[in-house]
Amino acid sequence: MRFSILFLLLFSIELAAQKPDGTLPVELVYFQGYFADGKVILFWGTATEVNNYGFEVERGNRQQAVGNNAWEKVGFVFGSGNSNSPKSYYYEDSTDLQQAIYHYRLKQIDNDGAFKYSDSIEISTITKLEREPQPLFNFSLEQNFPNPFNPTTVISWQLAVGSSVTLKVFDVLGSEVATLVDEEQPSGNYSIVFDSTNNPQLTTNSLPSGVYLYQLRAGNFVETKKLVITK
Repeated sequence: MRFSILFLLLFSIELAAQKPDGTLPVELVYFQGYFADGKVILFWGTATEVNNYGFEVERGNRQQAVGNNAWEKVGFVFGSGNSNSPKSYYYEDSTDLQQAIYHYRLKQIDNDGAFKYSDSIEISTITKLEREPQPLFNFSLEQNFPNPFNPTTVISWQLAVGSSVTLKVFDVLGSEVATLVDEEQPSGNYSIVFDSTNNPQLTTNSLPSGVYLYQLRAGNFVETKKLVITK
């Protein structure tokens, strides 16, 4: 499955300071998004959660994203309540998307109704043909993010020219554990979400914690990087 990524914004946010009773807040460690195949893909992760009912996903476009009246709710994802371990979340938005630049944010809601907003991220749904000419691409493989991760991470790469592309994951002994991409791709930027659990691309049901290598081959270009799974 191929994703043509246009924007990928990565950052770490803490939704709230420590509560007066000493408990930990809902700590958002990443919030990411990109546009692919007519949908905006959003995913985020928390380090800890206390009293977390869930997350409303809100959207606004660049011209409107000033003030609370500019935001609309497009979805909801249930939280994990109370948790001291990392949790990952995922949402797809395909509702009434136009050729535009959108802003997305999360409204984290407690079980008692209290809520806080994350910072917003900006994602373009303008297709490549409608954008201004871009500079020539290079061959490159980016470091996955987040890293370490559990259970999902994003791997991105760039192709200078159209190539026969494979993207594979290996354990430290050199045994292949997943084939993420095996296809012809034109020049451009690409990204894929790698799920280390319940993934049909894996050679096993789930990958244990540890160090792994991921390798991109595109024509004569070969590059390998390291990723770490924590549980």
